Amino acid sequence: MNRSEAIACAARQKGASGLRRSSTHFANINAAKEVWWLEIPQTKLAQAGDLTINLLLYDSRSGILHHLQVPKLFFETHEKQLVIRPEKACLVLELSSEKARQFRDVRPGGDGIEFRPFLKASWGGDDDPE
Repeated sequence: MNRSEAIACAARQKGASGLRRSSTHFANINAAKEVWWLEIPQTKLAQAGDLTINLLLYDSRSGILHHLQVPKLFFETHEKQLVIRPEKACLVLELSSEKARQFRDVRPGGDGIEFRPFLKASWGGDDDPE
C-alpha cells in the first residue's frame, strides 16, 4: 500500500474525517525490522493550521491499516525524548509493530514514548466492514 491508497482507504471509513495530505504521514512495516519508520519534518510540526499529525500505518501481514492522530503539542512536549535528525530537520519515529509494544517508539536514542493512546481506528484484516 502507498500513501495515496492509505489516505483514500481511511477517507472511506467512519471517524476518519479531517485527513489532509499536508498533515498525514504513511508507513509500511520496514522489511528489515518490525517497525513503522517515519520522518516528520519539523516545519510541519511548527506549521500553523492543523493541530494534529495523522499517522497511517499499514501492516501488510494482517492487511490492517491503523490511524493514529497525534496532537502537535505532544511532539513539542516530548521533543527531548524523541530523536531529531538535524541534517534533515526532521523528527524520526520507529514505531514497533510487535503486539507487545505496538506503537511504541523503539528508535535507539529515544525514550520509548508510547503512541498507542493516539490510536483512533484500525481497518482491514478480518474486521474489514467492506
